[in-house]
Order: sequence, then structure tokens, then C-alpha cells
Amino acid sequence: MTTRLAREREEDDRVRRSGGSFGRSPKPPRAGPVDGERLHATLANVPHGLCMFDVDRRLVLSNSRYAEMYRLPAELLVPGTSLATIVAYRTRIGNAPANFPGYVTHDGIAFNQEGNSLFEFML
Repeated sequence: MTTRLAREREEDDRVRRSGGSFGRSPKPPRAGPVDGERLHATLANVPHGLCMFDVDRRLVLSNSRYAEMYRLPAELLVPGTSLATIVAYRTRIGNAPANFPGYVTHDGIAFNQEGNSLFEFML
């Protein structure tokens, strides 16, 4: 028996003797390869363009429909690409939002502290 298995068995015996629960880990399990495959399959099958940016306005994930909608090249779909870079490219090719100077910076938009925020602009 390997050392790791022996430690796990000892821990299980200790929990069993104390009447505790086997669900003792406070940390959620890390996403494994299967979860990554499911996420990829989900994104690939969403019929709408989908993208997610972090608090620093850097791309976290996107799907192929998002790239298709805005005619984005692969180098702009790399996680970490700034929203400003994507919008600058869209401006160069003529499909950026018109008359919305705060689109990238979000200047002048009053966001709710909780829940969803709604804002409208002309395309």
C-alpha cells in the first residue's frame, strides 16, 4: 500500500471512530479534465455569442459564435486580451458600437451595487 493510501485510510478510520463525516474537506474539488471538456462542449453549442471579461476587462472565455459575430481573429480570443484591444480592432474593421464613448471604460454608467444593471445605447 502506498504512503498516501495509508494516510487516507488512517484518516478515514479516525473520522469513523470520532463519528464524523467523510465530507470533511472545506475546499470544493478542483475542476478536472472532464469538467473542462464539458465547459468547452457547452460553449461550442450555445447558439449565441458569449464572452466573459474579468474585473480588469480582460477576456476570460468566449465561444466561436462571439468570434464569428464580430469577425475576430484567433489572436484576439486568447484569455487575457483586453476589451480595449478587441474594441479597437472592431473599430478598425467597422463593427464597433457607435456613439458610446464609455463602452470600454464604463465611464458615466451607474451600475447597481447588487443585482443586474441595465443600460441602453444606440448601435
